[in-house]
Amino acid sequence: PPPKHITRASYGRISRPNCIHQADILFLTHDKYKGKTYKAVLNIVDCASEYKASVPLMSKKNNGQEWMGETSRIMEKHGVVIRVIGPYSHRNTAIVERFNKTLAEMLYKIQYSVE
Repeated sequence: PPPKHITRASYGRISRPNCIHQADILFLTHDKYKGKTYKAVLNIVDCASEYKASVPLMSKKNNGQEWMGETSRIMEKHGVVIRVIGPYSHRNTAIVERFNKTLAEMLYKIQYSVE
């Protein structure tokens, strides 16, 4: 069943959930968890409902290889349009940038309390 109430983002006039997403990569300090070293986190935010999802990445290449190959084929199959925003365009990705800041603060507090 559809949710009764959807919190709307104050970002423009986006009102339909699962229609427009913002994604960004948050770089982490290289800590090991269960024998694996995670170097970055891919954060994705739905602009209408503000639903957030994060995927830890073990490697991150500067030329954007995460978006190539299988991921691009899956997105194309489902009719997803990918628009790549250039570097230092933080206004265009304001929602996910704010989530990156909040997540980084939370992770670093946990990390430094353990050390």
